[in-house]
Amino acid sequence: MPEDRQFVTALDRGLRILQAVSRVPGGLTNGELAEHTGLPRSSISRLVHTLRTTGYLALDPVSRRYCLKPKVLTLGYSILNEATLLERARPALQEVAERSGETVALAVRDGLHATFLEVARGRNMLAVQMAVGARLPLGSSASGLALLKMLPEAERRQVAARLRAGMTRNGIGHETFDLRLAAALSEDVVIVRDAWHRGIGGVAVPVRYGAETGTLCLAVSTAAVSEAAMRHKLAPCLLEAVRSRQLDHFGA
Repeated sequence: MPEDRQFVTALDRGLRILQAVSRVPGGLTNGELAEHTGLPRSSISRLVHTLRTTGYLALDPVSRRYCLKPKVLTLGYSILNEATLLERARPALQEVAERSGETVALAVRDGLHATFLEVARGRNMLAVQMAVGARLPLGSSASGLALLKMLPEAERRQVAARLRAGMTRNGIGHETFDLRLAAALSEDVVIVRDAWHRGIGGVAVPVRYGAETGTLCLAVSTAAVSEAAMRHKLAPCLLEAVRSRQLDHFGA
């Protein structure tokens, strides 16, 4: 692949550190950052020093772990503030959470992951806990497959090929992924059980408002909620909320 002369490697490395720290509660040490990012420790030391100096990272003097500081929130504020899909979807999330008792989220695509922009927590004792900013893999989560479903065919093929390549590198067959994707493309609602995490399932509906796209995803404990309940009770609840809030729905 030809060298990209406009690509700033140092910036990319700094962002990779912020992403790594954001995914681990309690933060990461220098050594753990090297493991998570694949960067040399000498580079890690310089980068975390810069991120501390600029106010994006803090160092716990006891554990020697780096954690995010509130300044990081300023990077995403304008996106959340201007996201009309988020504003339109927020009442739908709350409606579904109240009616179903389960946790519901709005997710958007972020590379090969689905990232939660908003979460409405369910009241049920066994409701799955999700957090804003959490990410799930596109290929094995209901929200991710719903996001794949709405891509133009050529782009979907490219993304699916990248997902399969990653599975092959990790010694994982992609036959199950192919079956899940085919099912997602043939149905209005995407339903997944025990895929990205054992004991957790998801029901997802692709949505659009203007030029913005995303998916409304309802997470459940598969020990407490049957597939029949997901398909015949929770899926209609999601669809009804989407239609009542005039969110475009990508059907099969």
